[in-house]
Amino acid sequence: MDRVKSLLRFHRYFINGNKIIYTNRSIIEICNPRIKNSIIRVSNKSKLIIGKNVVLENVNFNICDGSTLIISDNCKISNSIINSIGSICIFGNGNIVQKGDMSGDVHILLRNSKLEIGSQNRFRCEKIWVRFGGDLVIGDYNNFNEYSELRCDEQINIGDFNQISYFVKIWDTNTHCIYTPKIRRKITIDNFPNFGIEHEKPKTGPVNIGSDNWLGMNVIILKGTVIGDRNNIGIGTVLSKEQIQSDKTVVNNSTIRILDNKM
Repeated sequence: MDRVKSLLRFHRYFINGNKIIYTNRSIIEICNPRIKNSIIRVSNKSKLIIGKNVVLENVNFNICDGSTLIISDNCKISNSIINSIGSICIFGNGNIVQKGDMSGDVHILLRNSKLEIGSQNRFRCEKIWVRFGGDLVIGDYNNFNEYSELRCDEQINIGDFNQISYFVKIWDTNTHCIYTPKIRRKITIDNFPNFGIEHEKPKTGPVNIGSDNWLGMNVIILKGTVIGDRNNIGIGTVLSKEQIQSDKTVVNNSTIRILDNKM
């Protein structure tokens, strides 16, 4: 059986805490990062490349089954958990992944999928989940604020220079399948005490977001939605299978009732 020769290059780095590295047909090239309290597992055909001036703190990489993780130069990934199994994960130059002033750690979960991030993005969101062969592609200079979520089970494309506010949800998936009570009960019993376990892909629809958009607080973007460039999506707006052209402002229709106080 042909074997791919492993290439290991370690330059200036230090480890504080546990380090576990498994290699098999892998290329591991670590230039000069600082690594703290990290567990890095690499196996099978995986490629792990960490560039220059990369800061990693409290990060758990779990890469196996032919996965690829590349973190390019000048990235800072702290207070984050990246769990990647059977997936391709690429960070361009200068990305920042860190918890915000109000939120907890950033959780990035990849399952047999692809996450490709351009350069100079800042992620302070709560979670990024890519599953079931999903493909999440993010451009350059995007900002994702606290408590926001990206959930991709098929395809999400996000352009450049987008401002994503707090509590924003961008989902191309229903996240859960709809089963009969009998099947759902069996899944619940089999997986207790873990609830909501999914074994098959839910209904999905690609989401495409252009560049220079502003997504306000509590905006929800659901499957099948297309947003062009230079749009403002107002607070609390919910978009599902909507096609928004460029240079628009989108707000929810709302009405209020004013009632007399009765003593």
